[in-house]
Amino acid sequence: MNAKRVLQCALVAVMPFGLLSTYVLAGDNAAAIKEFGIAKGEPIDKGFFFWNYEYVEAPYVVERRGLDIYINDHLVSPGPEWPPYDETVDEDPGEPPPGSSPFDATPPGVDYRDTYWVRKWRYLHQHHDFETAKRKLIGLYRECGAFRNVTPDKEFPHRVVVVEKSGETTGIKLMPTPKAAYPDKQSLLAARKKKQLYYEIRVRSNGLMSVREKGGETIVGGALALRAIGILLSEVSDQEKIEDLEKMYVLSRWRKKDRQLVTKFKPTLALIERFNRMKGKLDKAGRRKTPTKDAAPPAPRPETLSPEEEQARAEQAARDMRLLKRWMERERWKRVTETRDWSGPVARKDVGVTDTAVVTEIVSQRTSPPVPAGSSTDRKSKIVWLVIGLWSLVGVTTVAFLATRAGRSSRRASDRRGRRMPR
Repeated sequence: MNAKRVLQCALVAVMPFGLLSTYVLAGDNAAAIKEFGIAKGEPIDKGFFFWNYEYVEAPYVVERRGLDIYINDHLVSPGPEWPPYDETVDEDPGEPPPGSSPFDATPPGVDYRDTYWVRKWRYLHQHHDFETAKRKLIGLYRECGAFRNVTPDKEFPHRVVVVEKSGETTGIKLMPTPKAAYPDKQSLLAARKKKQLYYEIRVRSNGLMSVREKGGETIVGGALALRAIGILLSEVSDQEKIEDLEKMYVLSRWRKKDRQLVTKFKPTLALIERFNRMKGKLDKAGRRKTPTKDAAPPAPRPETLSPEEEQARAEQAARDMRLLKRWMERERWKRVTETRDWSGPVARKDVGVTDTAVVTEIVSQRTSPPVPAGSSTDRKSKIVWLVIGLWSLVGVTTVAFLATRAGRSSRRASDRRGRRMPR
């Protein structure tokens, strides 16, 4: 199946159901602009915006034109179609035109939703159940003369397999017409205002935002964005830049097109000045300085603890060591008594010095702060365990009392039955 046929199949699979009738790439929709107006935000001299992997100079203006959202005249979020398209088909379009096919191209100046095959499917689906509508549509496919064979797919009920006269096989997916009502005017406007605010916040956050024209966006915020820009501005090779950005998850390892962010990047003097200015502000704010590629990691600062905190940490480490030793004993017993075959080359039967070293390393790398003795958290835990113990004691006492009472009652009943037996 060639690429052209795959594209036609995808169009036919979507067109009959109006799935694209609600959200279309309308661009400057004059009717929507007249109905909802234009709202332009203030210029923002923050962040780094990329359109189709190419850097766009600041300042950035986020603008709503009707229901579409733009950043510096780039359509980043196309809005819903306005006015909404009426999906209802009350009158039967009739028999197919002679020589027509569901794969025919849409005539110039005609909305594809107004073509015969699209309207026919909407009419069938709106006036019959899905199975009946599919059966009638298959009959029309067979009568149009464009296919050698038309059969419903046995594995996927919503797909029809057609074989053209050339012998090429294509699957047409038949999805039901969406029944969700079109949003009202107020809901649409509120949703698009929220979307405009979303992009304004993203730009103001000093982050890196890359938006693609055919859908999809990559957003990196904070110091990580400055580090990514620093890598793009560095003098290393493009391959090294790509590897570094993939390690930072700025680029996807599976989406090779994202590498155009590096290959299409063209530094400008204004970008270098903005980068140095924003980097200097971040360093003066007391945050971690933006590391360069060859920068050594910062040395850890010595931690000063009071004697009480040191004692609490030592006690916590001792408790952890006891718990880990118990776990090691249980693991040793499991390994000794285990009878199944191990997947490794040699089955271990005991725990040696290596495990103790690992446990010591685990305890030394403990990241959670210890609970000082006498603290509120320590007191709360003691109170909780005390309440649990008291409730357990009450429960055991109650069970014992009920069992004793039941035994007495059974003995009395047996005594009565013994006195009543005839001698």
